[in-house]
Amino acid sequence: MKATLTLTFLFALQAYGIGINCSGNGNCANIPCNIRDLQTIANGLDDMKFWYPGEHIICCGEKGVTAALCVFTQNTHKYIRGKQVKQLLDGLVAHGCEKCGSNPFKENDVRYGELTVNYVAVRQASA
Repeated sequence: MKATLTLTFLFALQAYGIGINCSGNGNCANIPCNIRDLQTIANGLDDMKFWYPGEHIICCGEKGVTAALCVFTQNTHKYIRGKQVKQLLDGLVAHGCEKCGSNPFKENDVRYGELTVNYVAVRQASA
C-alpha cells in the first residue's frame, strides 16, 4: 500500500511538472563561474528591457571559450523583462542552487514557463 502511494505521488509530480530546481547539464560543474556571478551581472540589466524565448540573456565562462553557463527561458512563447530575470535568479540563489537550475514563472510549475541557468556548448553572440 505504501509503495503504491509513493508511486502515485511520483507520477503526480511528473504530471504537474517540477518546480524550482537545481538541475542542469552534467557539464555545469566544468564552467568556472556560478549562479551568483550571473546574479551580479543581472543586477546591471535594465528592468524594462526584454528578451525573447530561448534567447541567451546573460552568460559567464572563460574568455575565448564558447561553452558557458547561460540564462534563458524555456517552455514559453512570451518574452521576459530584466526585472523578472533578476527576481527569478534571486529565487534560484535562495533555493541553494550553485551552478544550474530552473525557476518557474508561476505556480512553481515549469509547464508555465521557466527561467533556466544551464550549460551551453556555444553561447549566443548577444549574451
